[in-house]
Amino acid sequence: MVMIAAIAWPATAAPLSDAQQTAVQSSILGILKDPDSARFSVMSAAPQATGETIVCGTVNAKNEMGGYVGPAPFYGKLYGDGQFYLASLAGGAAEASNIVARCEALGANIDR
Repeated sequence: MVMIAAIAWPATAAPLSDAQQTAVQSSILGILKDPDSARFSVMSAAPQATGETIVCGTVNAKNEMGGYVGPAPFYGKLYGDGQFYLASLAGGAAEASNIVARCEALGANIDR
């Protein structure tokens, strides 16, 4: 009997086109308290074997009190039709750490 073990390696990060970046940003802007204040950092994308692309990055925007809260990590899935689904946007330090770790595991590293 021969046993073969399959090892899943994280995907390699890939650049996003301008249209893809716009799709990601538009999705996130739709949930912010003050979308006009949003400042996006570098986004990282990692194509997956399933066909979608994992996109991670950070966004800094003003809260309801009018102050910037600092870069908040996010991650989501970008599909072949150009639609982006935001899976999570950090609302605190613990959630931020979890998102950064998840992005790293999926091959879309982000620096905060």
